[in-house]
Amino acid sequence: MSKELSIRPYILKFSMAYLIGIIILIIGFVVFDLSHSAYVSIIVLMGAVLYTTSEFIQDTGRTPVKLEKTKLIWLSFLMSWLMLLLLIVAGVLLVGGQQGMTEFGSMLSQIGAAKITGAVCIVSLVYLLVMFLGYGKVAKMQYKILRKNGMMM
Repeated sequence: MSKELSIRPYILKFSMAYLIGIIILIIGFVVFDLSHSAYVSIIVLMGAVLYTTSEFIQDTGRTPVKLEKTKLIWLSFLMSWLMLLLLIVAGVLLVGGQQGMTEFGSMLSQIGAAKITGAVCIVSLVYLLVMFLGYGKVAKMQYKILRKNGMMM
């Protein structure tokens, strides 16, 4: 039976990979005037999860046990939302200052709490599904591939 280890370093790795990916995504939208798509942020999320599982497997020589997987999913989920909220607030403050925050709040109230809650719930479900699969089935596939190719410690 494998010993459970601290997942804090892997949450930090996930957070940095996700934050860097989202910032690159935002820069791409602004610099290249790309159209915004929710699917692209899911790809960034998938990349951060894949990076984290790869690092975990490389460091430990195994996939996460059930408790580690649960912690990875929920803490990554919380960190992804925290970073998104912080980036939104920072962006609104940088672009519009205090007036921008007031306008942003007004815009949110016009959209309505029910629509915002519905959108947050749908996005949360998709994020949790991606993380559940990434830290579970995909991690096992990564483990087999890394082991087969002799790329593990």
